[in-house]
Amino acid sequence: MFFSTKLKLIAKIYSGGKTIQDSPLYLIVHAKPKTESNIEPKRLLAHYVMEKVVHMKWENFAKRMYLQQLVLHCLLVMTMSLSVSMSREAASNAQYQFPDQLMIWLIVGSALGIVFVLLYGYKPSYSSDWKGITVVLLIAWYITLYFVYEKIESSTDYQWFVRVNNVIAAVASFYFLAKEIEEWLPNDWDHSDDSWLSKLILFTFYYVIMVPLGLLVHLLSILHREKEEKDYHSSAFNVFQIPTYVAVILYVISEFVTIFAGDTQIYIGIVLSFILWVLTLEYLEVHPTAGFLLPMMRAMAGDMLRFLTFYAPFQGAYTCAYYLFFQQSGEPTYDTIGNAFITTSLVVVGQINLDPFNKLTGVSFVLGYIILLTHATLAIVMLLNVIVAMMNKTMSDSFEKSKMKAIISFAECVLRCEKTYGTRTINGDDAKELIKDMLSKREDSETKVSESVMDDQVDQAGHVDTGYQAGHVDTGYQSDDDDFELKEVSTNDRIEEIQKNLNDTADRVKGIEEKLATNEATMNQVLQLLFELKKNQ
Repeated sequence: MFFSTKLKLIAKIYSGGKTIQDSPLYLIVHAKPKTESNIEPKRLLAHYVMEKVVHMKWENFAKRMYLQQLVLHCLLVMTMSLSVSMSREAASNAQYQFPDQLMIWLIVGSALGIVFVLLYGYKPSYSSDWKGITVVLLIAWYITLYFVYEKIESSTDYQWFVRVNNVIAAVASFYFLAKEIEEWLPNDWDHSDDSWLSKLILFTFYYVIMVPLGLLVHLLSILHREKEEKDYHSSAFNVFQIPTYVAVILYVISEFVTIFAGDTQIYIGIVLSFILWVLTLEYLEVHPTAGFLLPMMRAMAGDMLRFLTFYAPFQGAYTCAYYLFFQQSGEPTYDTIGNAFITTSLVVVGQINLDPFNKLTGVSFVLGYIILLTHATLAIVMLLNVIVAMMNKTMSDSFEKSKMKAIISFAECVLRCEKTYGTRTINGDDAKELIKDMLSKREDSETKVSESVMDDQVDQAGHVDTGYQAGHVDTGYQSDDDDFELKEVSTNDRIEEIQKNLNDTADRVKGIEEKLATNEATMNQVLQLLFELKKNQ
C-alpha cells in the first residue's frame, strides 16, 4: 500500500500540471532564492523524490533528445568550419577542389549521420545492444569507404559539394533555431494520435510560419522581457544561441547571394565558427566530472571581468606614457596609440621587449626603465597575484558547492528537453516501469564493474587471488578447523533459530513501514513547498 502510494506521488510530481510552467521541475529550476528567509528552493532538486523524477525524465526521453542534439551540433560545427575553409577559394576560382574537406565529410560527417538515424531507435534499457549495432555499422561503413573512396573522390562535383555543405549547415542551424524558440515559448501540443497528414500540415505550418514569427516576436521583446523571457535568458548560453543561429543562416544565404563582400564573409564565418565551438560546452553539463567545471568557469569569468575593470586605468595610463615617451623616437612598437596599447598589454603575460629602452641615452634611459620596471612590478607581481588569489578563492568556494551546482545543471538540461518535448502524463504503473528499467540498468552496470574487478584479481600465473576463490569475497575472517566439521543440531534448536529469524524479519518489516510513512510525509511536504512556489510566482 505504501509502495503504491509512493508511486502515485512520484507519477504526480513527474506529470506536473497542465502546462510545463506548472510542473514542479520548472518551478524549482526557475525559483528565485529568498535571501530574507535564507531559503534556496533549488536545493529541493537534491531530494530523493525530485532526483528520482529528474532521472526518470532523463531515461524516458531527455537522454535520446540530448544525444540527437549533440550529434546535430557536431554536424553544424563541422559544416560551418568546412564552409569557411572553402569560401574564399570557391568564390575566386571556378576549378577548385577540396579533397581534404571531402575526406572529413566522408569520415566524420557520414558517421554523425549514421549515429543520428540510429538514435531514433535508442532506448536506455537497450543501450548496450544499440552501442553494439552502431559500432558494427560504423566498422562496415569504414571498410566499404576504404575500397570506394578513390572512386567517390574522382566523381565528386566540388561545386555541388560546397553547396550541399552550406545547405546542411543552414538546415541544422534552422533546426536549432526552432528548438530555441520552443524552449523560449514552450508549447504542450501532443499530436501523437493524429494522422500522418495532420502531422505533416502541422510540421509545415510550424516551421514555415511559427518559427519565423516566433523569432520576430523574440527580437521585438528583448527590451521588454516578461517573466518567461527572463527565465530563458537566465542561461548564459541562451543569450548567444538565437543570434548565432540567425547569423549562420544569413552567412549561408550570403554564400549563394552576395550579402557580405570581400573578406567580410570570411571574418564573419570565423567568428561564427568560434562561437559554435564554444557553445559545445553546453553539452558538457550532464557529464559527471566536466559538469562541475562549468559553474566554476562562469565564476572565474566574473573574476576576470572584475580584474580587467580594476586593471583598465593602469592599462590606459601606461599606454599613454609609452606613446608620449617614444613619440619623437619613431619606435614602431610605440608609434601609434594602438601599437602602444598592444605592447603594453603583452607586458602582463611577460613579453617585454628591451630593445627600445636600450637605445635610449641619458635621462631618457633612466626614465624609460623606471616606467618599465614600475609597470612590470605592478602588472606581473601585484595585479596578477590578485587575480590568482581571486580565482583560488572562487575555486575553493565552487568545490564546496559543486555537487549541488551539478545537480542543478543536470536538471536544467532535462528541463530544456522537456520544453521542446512537451509534458507527458504518467500513472503509477508507468512510474513503476520506468523505475524498473533504471534499476535493471544500474544492476547491469554494477555486474560489469564487479566482473571487471574479478578479472583484475587474476594474476599472471593464471589463478584467482585467494580473496575471490570459490566466488567468495575476502572479508578478513580467519577460519578455524571447527568451521568445516558437521555438527548435529536438535529440532528444538532449529525451531528457536527459525523463530528468531521470523522475529528479525518482522522487526525489519516494521522498520520499512516506518520509513515509508516518513517518506510519504516528506513527499507531502515537498508538494506543499511546490504549491507555495507556484503561488509566489
